[in-house]
Amino acid sequence: MIKHVLLRAASVMAVVAGSVVATAPAYAIINGKPATASYSFVVSVQREYGGDPNTQWCGGALVAPTWVVTAAHCVTKPGVDGAPYTPVAPSTWHVRVGSNDRTRGGSTANVAEIEVAPGYVNRADRNDGKDIALMRLDKPMAQRPIALAVVAPAPGEVVRQLGWGYTDIEQNKPSELPVLLRQLDSPVVPPNSPQCVADPVAGDSYGIRPHDFCADYPDDVSGSCGGDSGSPVIQAAFGRYQLAGVQSRAPGDVCGQSPDIDTSVAHYRRWILNAMG
Repeated sequence: MIKHVLLRAASVMAVVAGSVVATAPAYAIINGKPATASYSFVVSVQREYGGDPNTQWCGGALVAPTWVVTAAHCVTKPGVDGAPYTPVAPSTWHVRVGSNDRTRGGSTANVAEIEVAPGYVNRADRNDGKDIALMRLDKPMAQRPIALAVVAPAPGEVVRQLGWGYTDIEQNKPSELPVLLRQLDSPVVPPNSPQCVADPVAGDSYGIRPHDFCADYPDDVSGSCGGDSGSPVIQAAFGRYQLAGVQSRAPGDVCGQSPDIDTSVAHYRRWILNAMG
């Protein structure tokens, strides 16, 4: 099962009978546990797929009443004719906000607009970072947004990954995605750690880039997976959680067996605030 593109879901395309169709979400949190708290800001990004109008596709975080942060690869496809990416229509997506159960509770909204970070490029065989995007919702949410981190988490600090991705590397059908939110606490490791830079088999195509950080659970079998793309990576600070990162990818092919590469929200804080207006 391919891990390196957590993504691995939303941006990969397949050609079937001469037409281009979206592939199913790849893999979630392997060896995580059920969420131990209710997170008002957590977002399930959903779309129609395979006859299910509410297929879990990616995650996100509510950062303002009408704005959600997610991964850029969740809302784009590879570019053609020299374009850095091909946008997916905002009307493709809808969200459920503030419920640990992705099928009920919280609030729902449609996506009205998408903003992708400057410099992001969607490639089918590589991720060069800048993997962050904003979704503007068609109505304000009542749930409390999460604060944006001011500084990136340092090596040795612990971050919490949230998500509804697959929980077993043998799973590969959307119907196998968990209904209830899961979490995993992982330490941040130095960005020059060999396992963050490249995978022995897959190389450096999905390794760490500037303005990313690397979280590596030490057992080599735990981590995020495809349905977790775009989901929040949070950190406790000053008595509350802040959004430290956006789940992006991993250098290796098997979920949990290589570290997670997350986009640092602190670096993109000014862009996020300016884009929201």
